[in-house]
Amino acid sequence: MSAAMALLDTLRRTMDRHDLLRPGQSVMAAVSGGPDSLSLLHALHSLQAELQISALSAAHLDHGLRGEESAAEAAFVTAFCAERGIPCYSETLAADALTHSMGSGLQATARYARYDFLRRAVAQLGADRIATAHTQDDQVETILMRILRGSGLEGLRGIPYSRDNIIRPLRDTTRSEVEAYCAEHGLSPRRDPSNIDPSHYLRNKIRLGLLPELETNYAPGVRAALLRLSQNAILDDDYLQSQTKVSLAAIQVSESDRETVLSRQKLAELAPTLQRRTLRIALTRLRGSAQDIEERHIASFLTAILDPAIGSYSITLPTPTCYLMFTEDRIFLRLSEPITPTNHSISLTPTEICAFGEWTIEARLTSEKGDTKYTETLDADCVDLSTLCVRSWQAGDRIDAFGLDGRSKKLSDLFTDAKIPRAQRASIPIVADANGPLWVVGLRIAERARMTEGTVRFLRISAKQS
Repeated sequence: MSAAMALLDTLRRTMDRHDLLRPGQSVMAAVSGGPDSLSLLHALHSLQAELQISALSAAHLDHGLRGEESAAEAAFVTAFCAERGIPCYSETLAADALTHSMGSGLQATARYARYDFLRRAVAQLGADRIATAHTQDDQVETILMRILRGSGLEGLRGIPYSRDNIIRPLRDTTRSEVEAYCAEHGLSPRRDPSNIDPSHYLRNKIRLGLLPELETNYAPGVRAALLRLSQNAILDDDYLQSQTKVSLAAIQVSESDRETVLSRQKLAELAPTLQRRTLRIALTRLRGSAQDIEERHIASFLTAILDPAIGSYSITLPTPTCYLMFTEDRIFLRLSEPITPTNHSISLTPTEICAFGEWTIEARLTSEKGDTKYTETLDADCVDLSTLCVRSWQAGDRIDAFGLDGRSKKLSDLFTDAKIPRAQRASIPIVADANGPLWVVGLRIAERARMTEGTVRFLRISAKQS
Protein backbone atom coordinates (compact mmCIF):
# COMPACT_ATOMS: atom_id res chain seq x y z
CA MET A 1 0.00 0.00 0.00
CA SER A 2 1.36 3.45 -0.94
CA ALA A 3 2.07 6.09 1.69
CA ALA A 4 -0.88 8.15 0.50
CA MET A 5 -3.26 5.21 0.73
CA ALA A 6 -1.92 4.20 4.16
CA LEU A 7 -2.39 7.67 5.63
CA LEU A 8 -5.88 8.06 4.19
CA ASP A 9 -6.86 4.59 5.38
CA THR A 10 -5.63 5.33 8.92
CA LEU A 11 -7.42 8.68 8.92
CA ARG A 12 -10.69 7.00 7.87
CA ARG A 13 -10.42 4.44 10.69
CA THR A 14 -9.60 7.09 13.27
CA MET A 15 -12.51 9.28 12.21
CA ASP A 16 -14.93 6.35 12.29
CA ARG A 17 -13.68 4.62 15.46
CA HIS A 18 -13.75 7.79 17.54
CA ASP A 19 -16.83 9.39 15.91
CA LEU A 20 -14.91 12.57 15.11
CA LEU A 21 -17.25 13.85 12.44
CA ARG A 22 -20.83 13.40 11.39
CA PRO A 23 -22.12 13.60 7.81
CA GLY A 24 -22.92 17.16 6.80
CA GLN A 25 -20.68 18.86 9.35
CA SER A 26 -18.11 21.46 8.32
CA VAL A 27 -14.43 21.38 9.25
CA MET A 28 -11.80 24.08 9.74
CA ALA A 29 -8.22 22.75 9.69
CA ALA A 30 -5.53 24.50 11.72
CA VAL A 31 -2.64 24.82 9.27
CA SER A 32 0.84 26.03 10.17
CA GLY A 33 2.30 25.05 6.81
CA GLY A 34 4.39 22.23 8.26
CA PRO A 35 4.27 18.60 7.08
CA ASP A 36 1.64 17.43 9.59
CA SER A 37 -0.92 20.18 9.07
CA LEU A 38 -0.36 20.40 5.32
CA SER A 39 -0.95 16.64 4.99
CA LEU A 40 -4.07 16.93 7.15
CA LEU A 41 -5.58 19.67 4.99
CA HIS A 42 -4.64 17.86 1.76
CA ALA A 43 -6.12 14.58 3.03
CA LEU A 44 -9.37 16.17 4.22
CA HIS A 45 -9.69 17.93 0.87
CA SER A 46 -9.16 14.60 -0.94
CA LEU A 47 -11.76 12.86 1.23
CA GLN A 48 -14.22 15.74 1.51
CA ALA A 49 -16.93 14.09 -0.57
CA GLU A 50 -16.37 10.63 0.94
CA LEU A 51 -16.51 11.93 4.51
CA GLN A 52 -19.50 14.14 3.61
CA ILE A 53 -17.79 17.29 4.86
CA SER A 54 -20.22 20.07 3.97
CA ALA A 55 -17.53 22.76 3.91
CA LEU A 56 -13.76 22.68 4.40
CA SER A 57 -11.75 25.73 5.47
CA ALA A 58 -8.37 26.52 7.00
CA ALA A 59 -6.97 28.85 9.63
CA HIS A 60 -3.39 30.07 10.01
CA LEU A 61 -1.83 32.11 12.81
CA ASP A 62 1.47 33.92 12.37
CA HIS A 63 2.79 34.28 15.93
CA GLY A 64 5.03 37.14 14.83
CA LEU A 65 8.12 35.50 16.32
CA ARG A 66 10.23 34.91 13.20
CA GLY A 67 9.66 38.03 11.11
CA GLU A 68 9.83 37.56 7.35
CA GLU A 69 10.16 33.79 7.66
CA SER A 70 6.82 33.33 9.41
CA ALA A 71 5.21 35.91 7.12
CA ALA A 72 6.33 33.78 4.16
CA GLU A 73 4.73 30.74 5.79
CA ALA A 74 1.43 32.62 6.10
CA ALA A 75 1.61 33.57 2.42
CA PHE A 76 2.39 29.95 1.51
CA VAL A 77 -0.65 28.61 3.40
CA THR A 78 -2.91 31.25 1.88
CA ALA A 79 -1.70 30.41 -1.64
CA PHE A 80 -1.99 26.65 -1.02
CA CYS A 81 -5.63 27.11 0.01
CA ALA A 82 -6.43 29.50 -2.84
CA GLU A 83 -5.16 26.98 -5.40
CA ARG A 84 -7.69 24.45 -4.09
CA GLY A 85 -10.57 26.84 -3.46
CA ILE A 86 -10.35 26.39 0.33
CA PRO A 87 -11.38 29.46 2.37
CA CYS A 88 -8.55 30.51 4.68
CA TYR A 89 -8.70 32.79 7.72
CA SER A 90 -5.35 34.24 8.78
CA GLU A 91 -4.09 36.55 11.52
CA THR A 92 -0.69 37.92 12.51
CA LEU A 93 0.14 38.70 16.13
CA ALA A 94 2.04 41.85 16.95
CA ALA A 95 5.77 41.26 17.38
CA ASP A 96 5.58 41.80 21.15
CA ALA A 97 2.21 40.09 21.71
CA LEU A 98 3.73 37.08 23.45
CA THR A 99 6.51 38.74 25.38
CA HIS A 100 4.35 39.92 28.29
CA SER A 101 3.63 36.32 29.26
CA MET A 102 7.11 34.88 29.00
CA GLY A 103 6.90 33.91 32.67
CA SER A 104 4.56 31.10 31.69
CA GLY A 105 7.00 29.88 29.04
CA LEU A 106 6.98 30.92 25.43
CA GLN A 107 5.58 27.62 24.15
CA ALA A 108 2.71 27.66 26.64
CA THR A 109 1.91 31.31 25.90
CA ALA A 110 1.99 30.66 22.15
CA ARG A 111 -0.30 27.65 22.61
CA TYR A 112 -2.86 29.72 24.52
CA ALA A 113 -2.72 32.40 21.82
CA ARG A 114 -3.13 29.76 19.12
CA TYR A 115 -6.23 28.19 20.64
CA ASP A 116 -7.71 31.61 21.33
CA PHE A 117 -7.18 32.41 17.65
CA LEU A 118 -8.79 29.13 16.59
CA ARG A 119 -11.92 29.96 18.60
CA ARG A 120 -12.18 33.29 16.79
CA ALA A 121 -11.45 31.73 13.41
CA VAL A 122 -14.04 28.96 13.72
CA ALA A 123 -16.64 31.58 14.63
CA GLN A 124 -15.69 33.66 11.59
CA LEU A 125 -15.77 30.67 9.24
CA GLY A 126 -18.84 29.09 10.83
CA ALA A 127 -17.32 25.60 11.05
CA ASP A 128 -18.62 22.77 13.24
CA ARG A 129 -15.22 21.20 13.96
CA ILE A 130 -11.61 22.36 14.31
CA ALA A 131 -9.13 19.77 13.02
CA THR A 132 -5.58 19.87 14.37
CA ALA A 133 -2.67 17.80 13.04
CA HIS A 134 -1.40 16.04 16.17
CA THR A 135 0.15 12.69 15.24
CA GLN A 136 0.98 9.46 17.02
CA ASP A 137 4.53 10.76 17.49
CA ASP A 138 3.16 13.82 19.28
CA GLN A 139 1.25 11.46 21.56
CA VAL A 140 4.37 9.44 22.40
CA GLU A 141 6.40 12.60 23.12
CA THR A 142 3.62 14.02 25.28
CA ILE A 143 3.34 10.87 27.40
CA LEU A 144 7.11 10.70 27.97
CA MET A 145 7.26 14.41 28.76
CA ARG A 146 4.52 14.01 31.36
CA ILE A 147 6.22 10.99 32.91
CA LEU A 148 9.32 13.13 33.40
CA ARG A 149 7.17 15.77 35.08
CA GLY A 150 5.63 13.24 37.46
CA SER A 151 2.17 13.16 35.92
CA GLY A 152 -0.71 11.11 37.27
CA LEU A 153 -3.14 8.96 35.30
CA GLU A 154 -4.94 11.92 33.76
CA GLY A 155 -1.71 13.26 32.30
CA LEU A 156 -0.81 9.84 30.90
CA ARG A 157 -3.93 9.97 28.74
CA GLY A 158 -1.91 12.23 26.49
CA ILE A 159 -3.59 14.02 23.60
CA PRO A 160 -7.29 13.15 23.24
CA TYR A 161 -8.81 12.31 19.87
CA SER A 162 -11.39 15.02 20.47
CA ARG A 163 -12.25 17.68 23.01
CA ASP A 164 -15.23 19.98 22.69
CA ASN A 165 -15.29 20.84 18.96
CA ILE A 166 -11.61 20.03 18.33
CA ILE A 167 -10.77 16.79 16.51
CA ARG A 168 -7.42 15.15 15.73
CA PRO A 169 -7.79 12.91 12.66
CA LEU A 170 -4.04 12.13 12.41
CA ARG A 171 -3.72 10.91 16.01
CA ASP A 172 -2.99 7.32 14.84
CA THR A 173 -0.68 8.40 12.00
CA THR A 174 3.09 8.43 12.45
CA ARG A 175 5.32 11.33 11.46
CA SER A 176 7.19 9.10 8.98
CA GLU A 177 3.88 8.31 7.25
CA VAL A 178 3.18 12.04 7.03
CA GLU A 179 6.57 12.70 5.43
CA ALA A 180 5.99 9.89 2.94
CA TYR A 181 2.55 11.30 2.12
CA CYS A 182 4.04 14.74 1.42
CA ALA A 183 6.69 13.23 -0.83
CA GLU A 184 4.19 11.11 -2.77
CA HIS A 185 1.91 14.10 -3.42
CA GLY A 186 4.71 16.54 -4.19
CA LEU A 187 3.82 18.75 -1.23
CA SER A 188 6.52 21.18 -0.11
CA PRO A 189 5.75 22.02 3.51
CA ARG A 190 7.43 24.84 5.36
CA ARG A 191 9.61 23.82 8.30
CA ASP A 192 10.10 25.80 11.49
CA PRO A 193 13.84 25.60 12.30
CA SER A 194 13.13 25.80 16.04
CA ASN A 195 11.58 22.31 15.81
CA ILE A 196 14.94 20.74 14.95
CA ASP A 197 17.00 22.61 17.54
CA PRO A 198 17.70 20.24 20.46
CA SER A 199 18.66 23.15 22.69
CA HIS A 200 15.14 24.58 22.52
CA TYR A 201 12.24 23.26 24.57
CA LEU A 202 11.79 19.98 26.43
CA ARG A 203 9.74 18.44 23.62
CA ASN A 204 12.60 18.94 21.17
CA LYS A 205 15.06 17.33 23.57
CA ILE A 206 12.76 14.34 23.96
CA ARG A 207 12.13 14.02 20.22
CA LEU A 208 15.70 14.52 19.06
CA GLY A 209 17.66 13.09 21.97
CA LEU A 210 15.92 11.01 24.63
CA LEU A 211 13.61 8.91 22.43
CA PRO A 212 16.33 7.89 19.94
CA GLU A 213 18.62 7.05 22.87
CA LEU A 214 15.96 4.88 24.51
CA GLU A 215 15.16 3.13 21.23
CA THR A 216 18.80 2.43 20.42
CA ASN A 217 20.25 1.46 23.78
CA TYR A 218 17.44 0.58 26.17
CA ALA A 219 14.05 -0.36 24.71
CA PRO A 220 13.61 -0.75 20.94
CA GLY A 221 9.84 -0.93 21.41
CA VAL A 222 9.59 2.11 23.67
CA ARG A 223 7.08 3.95 21.46
CA ALA A 224 4.64 1.04 21.43
CA ALA A 225 5.16 0.57 25.17
CA LEU A 226 4.32 4.22 25.89
CA LEU A 227 1.18 3.97 23.78
CA ARG A 228 0.11 0.84 25.72
CA LEU A 229 0.78 2.66 28.98
CA SER A 230 -1.48 5.48 27.82
CA GLN A 231 -4.29 3.10 26.86
CA ASN A 232 -4.13 1.38 30.26
CA ALA A 233 -4.10 4.76 32.01
CA ILE A 234 -7.19 5.84 30.06
CA LEU A 235 -9.14 2.78 31.24
CA ASP A 236 -8.19 3.36 34.88
CA ASP A 237 -8.70 7.11 34.70
CA ASP A 238 -12.17 6.75 33.16
CA TYR A 239 -13.21 4.62 36.12
CA LEU A 240 -11.73 7.02 38.67
CA GLN A 241 -13.38 9.98 36.96
CA SER A 242 -16.78 8.35 37.29
CA GLN A 243 -16.09 7.62 40.97
CA THR A 244 -14.90 11.19 41.52
CA LYS A 245 -18.18 12.61 40.26
CA VAL A 246 -20.06 10.35 42.68
CA SER A 247 -17.75 11.42 45.52
CA LEU A 248 -18.19 15.12 44.77
CA ALA A 249 -21.96 14.78 44.81
CA ALA A 250 -21.74 13.00 48.18
CA ILE A 251 -19.56 15.59 49.93
CA GLN A 252 -20.90 18.79 48.34
CA VAL A 253 -22.99 20.87 50.73
CA SER A 254 -23.91 23.67 48.33
CA GLU A 255 -22.90 25.19 44.99
CA SER A 256 -23.37 28.56 43.31
CA ASP A 257 -21.64 30.44 40.52
CA ARG A 258 -19.33 32.04 43.08
CA GLU A 259 -18.83 29.41 45.74
CA THR A 260 -18.70 25.66 46.33
CA VAL A 261 -19.01 24.34 49.88
CA LEU A 262 -17.82 20.83 50.80
CA SER A 263 -17.97 18.74 53.94
CA ARG A 264 -14.53 18.52 55.53
CA GLN A 265 -15.33 15.30 57.39
CA LYS A 266 -16.74 13.54 54.33
CA LEU A 267 -13.76 14.57 52.20
CA ALA A 268 -11.41 13.14 54.84
CA GLU A 269 -13.26 9.82 54.69
CA LEU A 270 -12.63 9.39 50.93
CA ALA A 271 -9.78 7.28 49.56
CA PRO A 272 -6.65 9.45 49.10
CA THR A 273 -6.82 9.41 45.29
CA LEU A 274 -10.47 10.50 45.41
CA GLN A 275 -9.69 13.28 47.89
CA ARG A 276 -7.26 14.88 45.44
CA ARG A 277 -9.41 14.31 42.40
CA THR A 278 -12.58 15.59 44.07
CA LEU A 279 -10.88 18.83 45.12
CA ARG A 280 -9.49 19.32 41.63
CA ILE A 281 -12.79 18.76 39.83
CA ALA A 282 -14.64 21.04 42.26
CA LEU A 283 -12.09 23.80 41.64
CA THR A 284 -12.18 23.29 37.88
CA ARG A 285 -15.97 23.57 37.79
CA LEU A 286 -15.97 26.71 39.91
CA ARG A 287 -13.17 28.50 38.05
CA GLY A 288 -14.25 27.30 34.62
CA SER A 289 -10.72 26.08 33.92
CA ALA A 290 -8.05 23.77 35.32
CA GLN A 291 -5.36 26.21 34.21
CA ASP A 292 -2.76 27.00 36.89
CA ILE A 293 -4.15 24.44 39.37
CA GLU A 294 -0.89 22.76 40.32
CA GLU A 295 -0.38 19.61 42.35
CA ARG A 296 1.34 21.64 45.06
CA HIS A 297 -1.84 23.67 45.56
CA ILE A 298 -3.93 20.55 46.01
CA ALA A 299 -1.33 18.81 48.18
CA SER A 300 -0.76 21.69 50.62
CA PHE A 301 -4.45 22.38 51.06
CA LEU A 302 -5.29 18.71 51.47
CA THR A 303 -2.54 18.21 54.04
CA ALA A 304 -4.04 20.97 56.15
CA ILE A 305 -7.59 19.64 55.74
CA LEU A 306 -6.56 16.20 56.97
CA ASP A 307 -4.78 17.54 60.05
CA PRO A 308 -7.39 17.62 62.89
CA ALA A 309 -5.18 20.01 64.84
CA ILE A 310 -5.67 22.73 62.19
CA GLY A 311 -8.96 24.54 62.70
CA SER A 312 -8.74 26.90 59.73
CA TYR A 313 -6.50 27.49 56.73
CA SER A 314 -6.56 29.31 53.39
CA ILE A 315 -4.59 29.62 50.16
CA THR A 316 -5.16 31.57 46.94
CA LEU A 317 -5.03 30.25 43.38
CA PRO A 318 -3.92 32.51 40.52
CA THR A 319 -6.13 33.86 37.73
CA PRO A 320 -9.00 33.26 37.73
CA THR A 321 -8.41 34.07 41.40
CA CYS A 322 -9.98 31.60 43.80
CA TYR A 323 -9.73 31.32 47.59
CA LEU A 324 -9.59 27.92 49.28
CA MET A 325 -10.38 27.97 52.99
CA PHE A 326 -11.90 25.74 55.64
CA THR A 327 -13.24 25.77 59.17
CA GLU A 328 -13.87 22.93 61.60
CA ASP A 329 -16.50 21.26 59.41
CA ARG A 330 -16.71 23.09 56.07
CA ILE A 331 -14.45 23.63 53.06
CA PHE A 332 -15.06 26.80 51.03
CA LEU A 333 -13.90 27.25 47.44
CA ARG A 334 -14.70 30.85 46.55
CA LEU A 335 -14.11 33.15 43.60
CA SER A 336 -12.73 36.57 44.41
CA GLU A 337 -15.62 38.41 42.80
CA PRO A 338 -19.25 37.38 42.39
CA ILE A 339 -20.24 36.69 38.82
CA THR A 340 -24.00 36.90 38.68
CA PRO A 341 -26.15 36.32 35.58
CA THR A 342 -28.37 39.28 34.77
CA ASN A 343 -31.92 39.49 33.51
CA HIS A 344 -31.06 41.91 30.70
CA SER A 345 -33.38 41.08 27.77
CA ILE A 346 -34.22 42.80 24.47
CA SER A 347 -37.06 41.81 22.16
CA LEU A 348 -35.86 40.56 18.77
CA THR A 349 -38.22 41.19 15.87
CA PRO A 350 -37.42 39.55 12.50
CA THR A 351 -37.47 42.99 10.80
CA GLU A 352 -35.09 44.97 12.98
CA ILE A 353 -31.54 45.07 14.28
CA CYS A 354 -31.09 45.16 18.04
CA ALA A 355 -28.07 46.16 20.12
CA PHE A 356 -26.89 43.99 23.01
CA GLY A 357 -23.81 45.38 24.71
CA GLU A 358 -21.01 45.28 22.13
CA TRP A 359 -23.10 43.07 19.84
CA THR A 360 -25.64 43.80 17.13
CA ILE A 361 -28.12 41.01 16.42
CA GLU A 362 -30.25 40.78 13.31
CA ALA A 363 -33.02 38.26 12.55
CA ARG A 364 -34.60 37.76 9.13
CA LEU A 365 -37.28 35.41 7.83
CA THR A 366 -36.33 33.92 4.48
CA SER A 367 -37.35 31.10 2.19
CA GLU A 368 -33.77 30.14 1.39
CA LYS A 369 -30.97 28.42 3.23
CA GLY A 370 -27.62 30.03 3.66
CA ASP A 371 -25.11 31.12 6.27
CA THR A 372 -22.61 33.91 6.58
CA LYS A 373 -19.96 34.50 9.18
CA TYR A 374 -21.31 34.30 12.74
CA THR A 375 -24.73 33.37 11.47
CA GLU A 376 -27.12 30.55 12.30
CA THR A 377 -30.17 29.53 10.30
CA LEU A 378 -33.04 27.97 12.25
CA ASP A 379 -36.39 26.41 11.40
CA ALA A 380 -38.73 29.39 11.85
CA ASP A 381 -41.73 27.13 12.47
CA CYS A 382 -39.97 25.68 15.53
CA VAL A 383 -39.47 29.10 17.10
CA ASP A 384 -42.01 31.17 19.05
CA LEU A 385 -41.41 34.38 17.12
CA SER A 386 -43.72 36.37 19.38
CA THR A 387 -41.35 35.88 22.33
CA LEU A 388 -38.04 35.93 20.42
CA CYS A 389 -35.43 37.93 22.34
CA VAL A 390 -31.73 38.45 23.01
CA ARG A 391 -30.73 38.20 26.65
CA SER A 392 -28.02 37.36 29.12
CA TRP A 393 -27.75 33.85 30.48
CA GLN A 394 -29.77 33.13 33.59
CA ALA A 395 -29.20 30.76 36.50
CA GLY A 396 -30.54 27.34 35.55
CA ASP A 397 -30.50 27.99 31.78
CA ARG A 398 -30.20 24.78 29.74
CA ILE A 399 -30.06 24.07 26.02
CA ASP A 400 -30.88 20.90 24.10
CA ALA A 401 -27.76 21.57 22.08
CA PHE A 402 -27.40 20.18 18.57
CA GLY A 403 -24.83 17.37 18.64
CA LEU A 404 -25.66 16.12 22.14
CA ASP A 405 -28.05 13.39 20.95
CA GLY A 406 -31.12 14.94 22.55
CA ARG A 407 -29.51 15.63 25.94
CA SER A 408 -29.79 19.08 27.45
CA LYS A 409 -26.85 20.89 28.99
CA LYS A 410 -26.52 23.70 31.50
CA LEU A 411 -25.21 26.88 29.92
CA SER A 412 -22.76 27.23 32.78
CA ASP A 413 -21.30 23.82 31.81
CA LEU A 414 -21.28 24.86 28.14
CA PHE A 415 -19.23 27.95 29.04
CA THR A 416 -16.89 25.84 31.17
CA ASP A 417 -16.31 23.36 28.33
CA ALA A 418 -15.55 26.26 25.97
CA LYS A 419 -13.13 27.71 28.58
CA ILE A 420 -14.95 31.05 28.63
CA PRO A 421 -13.90 33.06 31.71
CA ARG A 422 -16.70 33.67 34.18
CA ALA A 423 -16.24 37.42 33.91
CA GLN A 424 -17.17 37.29 30.19
CA ARG A 425 -20.21 35.01 30.36
CA ALA A 426 -22.84 37.64 31.15
CA SER A 427 -21.86 39.56 27.99
CA ILE A 428 -22.46 36.62 25.60
CA PRO A 429 -25.79 37.06 23.78
CA ILE A 430 -28.37 34.30 24.19
CA VAL A 431 -31.05 34.21 21.49
CA ALA A 432 -34.11 32.65 23.08
CA ASP A 433 -37.88 32.35 23.03
CA ALA A 434 -40.38 31.44 25.73
CA ASN A 435 -39.21 27.82 25.54
CA GLY A 436 -35.59 28.65 26.37
CA PRO A 437 -32.26 29.31 24.58
CA LEU A 438 -32.11 28.81 20.82
CA TRP A 439 -28.58 29.97 20.15
CA VAL A 440 -25.68 30.65 22.47
CA VAL A 441 -23.86 33.00 20.11
CA GLY A 442 -20.61 31.52 18.92
CA LEU A 443 -21.18 28.17 20.62
CA ARG A 444 -24.31 26.07 20.09
CA ILE A 445 -27.82 26.06 18.64
CA ALA A 446 -30.80 24.17 20.05
CA GLU A 447 -31.66 20.81 18.52
CA ARG A 448 -35.37 21.70 18.59
CA ALA A 449 -34.90 24.54 16.11
CA ARG A 450 -32.29 23.23 13.71
CA MET A 451 -33.01 22.96 10.01
CA THR A 452 -34.16 19.65 8.56
CA GLU A 453 -35.07 18.45 5.09
CA GLY A 454 -38.65 19.41 5.90
CA THR A 455 -37.87 23.00 6.82
CA VAL A 456 -39.94 25.46 4.80
CA ARG A 457 -39.33 28.82 6.50
CA PHE A 458 -35.88 29.83 7.64
CA LEU A 459 -34.99 32.22 10.43
CA ARG A 460 -31.53 33.58 9.77
CA ILE A 461 -29.90 35.23 12.81
CA SER A 462 -26.64 37.13 12.50
CA ALA A 463 -24.45 38.44 15.30
CA LYS A 464 -21.68 41.00 14.94
CA GLN A 465 -19.35 42.25 17.67
CA SER A 466 -18.13 45.84 17.50
